[in-house]
Amino acid sequence: MAKESIKDLTQQELKDKLKDYQGEIRNLNIQLVTNQIENKKRKWLVRRKIAQIKTILHEYELGIRKNKTMEKKEK
Repeated sequence: MAKESIKDLTQQELKDKLKDYQGEIRNLNIQLVTNQIENKKRKWLVRRKIAQIKTILHEYELGIRKNKTMEKKEK
């Protein structure tokens, strides 16, 4: 998922993606412990996506970023 597409998601979609990525990081941790992981860099990439999503959600909370559904209603 490109960074631009993360910015275009609504808050609920971001929360759903966050849960998915957190589940994936758990699976990657298990694979790492059991030496079954093929791509060790994947864990780093998933952690980075989690940080990006959390940053965008925090911007919504602070009012820096407007809710996509509210912007559509205003137009």
